[in-house]
Amino acid sequence: MPGRARITRLARAPVALMLTVVVPSSVYVGCFPDFQVAGSASGGDGSAGGDGASSDGAQAGDGTSDRDGGGGGGDAASNKDGGGNDGGATFDASASKVVPAGTYVFKDPSNSTSTTATITHDLYMDSHETKTGVFRAWVAAARPVPCTSGACTLDPGGPYQASIQWDSSWTPQVALEKYKDNPSCSPYGSSFASGLASYNGADDAVPINCLNWYQAVALCWFDGQKRLATQVEWLYEASGRGRGRTYPWGDTPAPTDCSRAIWSGDGGNDHNGCGFPLKVGSAPAGASFDGVEDMAGSVAEWTWDWYSNTYPSAWPPDYAGLSSDAGSVYARMTRGGNWDSAEIELHTIRLGTHDPVNAYSDVGVRCVKTKL
Repeated sequence: MPGRARITRLARAPVALMLTVVVPSSVYVGCFPDFQVAGSASGGDGSAGGDGASSDGAQAGDGTSDRDGGGGGGDAASNKDGGGNDGGATFDASASKVVPAGTYVFKDPSNSTSTTATITHDLYMDSHETKTGVFRAWVAAARPVPCTSGACTLDPGGPYQASIQWDSSWTPQVALEKYKDNPSCSPYGSSFASGLASYNGADDAVPINCLNWYQAVALCWFDGQKRLATQVEWLYEASGRGRGRTYPWGDTPAPTDCSRAIWSGDGGNDHNGCGFPLKVGSAPAGASFDGVEDMAGSVAEWTWDWYSNTYPSAWPPDYAGLSSDAGSVYARMTRGGNWDSAEIELHTIRLGTHDPVNAYSDVGVRCVKTKL
């Protein structure tokens, strides 16, 4: 990648023989010589069952939430025991797209192995990445967390009730203030203006960056009792619900300007050819099949999953990833390219691996919520 420094910033040892393509503040996994999906389904062309076992038209949101999902400590499978946070904002379905349940072929980042993944639930996915104004409101509310003792579910009544939970031992990581750091929240620094933390700017409508994974989880819960997407959910939507799209907007055209993605803009030499930070939704031609914007470029997005190069031989339905002590796991995953990405990093199958405690100027967050 011409004109780019190659650095490795993960504190934990990477998986042996893993080949990565590295950008200044992200590690994008390029291919996996040792990627293991034993007994996986045939990859085909990246599409499963025609159009992904769901209709072409996205369901309309109903404008309301049918759960209160109160936050509480104690019972790890519920939010009913107090000591928690019910969320700082009422869920607004009009600000999201409904992604229907379905089955599709999940491709690894090297596009060499694949397996069938099933999502049994419809979900709301935010139409845009979370704005700086929402983050400011969370900070002003003293950075509340989903629960203050024990563990509590972030998907009450949903398929991830037991597998996606807040652990109150994570709370100290929420108190970190790297989102205020200038000139860059990246631990490796930056000399270009786009490395600035968006929290320090005046525009509430630009995507928040420089938040760590724990803050992203707490922020989503605060913003209408939402959660992070699993990588299975994220790729399902970004690839067109089973269509195996190269980019969220389709297989073509490749980006040549900033109309479809806020990216490096010139094949990787400019770092910030589109002039980030820009307001969310500044590249509307790059919307996904269901109308979700900025899934390629702008900021990469934290997902729930820990990273491992070894996946189960068959995806269980509603797979939420491995636990933190399973396999060769060493970082949380991000999905989607960013303002500093070259074209190849905008491909839907690409992923990033990041230390969840650190904050990065090219990583933000998009929230989802199970539709019950």
